[in-house]
Amino acid sequence: VTTEMKVADAAGFASNVYRHLAFLLTIAAALAAVMIGPAVRLLYGAAYLPLVIPFQFLLTGTVSLGLARVLIDYFNATGTTLRIIWVFGLAIILNTALNFLFISRWQIAGAAAASSITHLGTITVLSCLFLKTSGLPVRSFIPTHEDWKFYKKALTGSLVRSYMKRV
Repeated sequence: VTTEMKVADAAGFASNVYRHLAFLLTIAAALAAVMIGPAVRLLYGAAYLPLVIPFQFLLTGTVSLGLARVLIDYFNATGTTLRIIWVFGLAIILNTALNFLFISRWQIAGAAAASSITHLGTITVLSCLFLKTSGLPVRSFIPTHEDWKFYKKALTGSLVRSYMKRV
């Protein structure tokens, strides 16, 4: 019973971290997608603007990899590492195939797209495995009403002010 309780606690913790990290990484990726063009133009000049599209393609993969890290830690903590090996083994095969297909057509943008598609597939499979093994519902990955209140507090600075009052 204690091992089952520890696994349940680990699953609950992992889903909380996943949910909050998904929110933060998505905001960061959206900001990066908007800011990369002006930043490249300002810092390097118009000659470097062709790197913007590959960078934007990679953002989906970056978010996916960040979320995958949480689930990898969960699977490692619960002793189910073989699943990770299989998922990433298949991801290597998919990524290699997509690179062969995409790079000849779209060069660096194709490589970036292939990587992001692979990472998105990887996080999808890992998420499904997590939900199946943990018994948690899909909604455990979706921010709750309390989460939104916390985010609002954090963004308005009232979270910092309330913390500073206690210190």
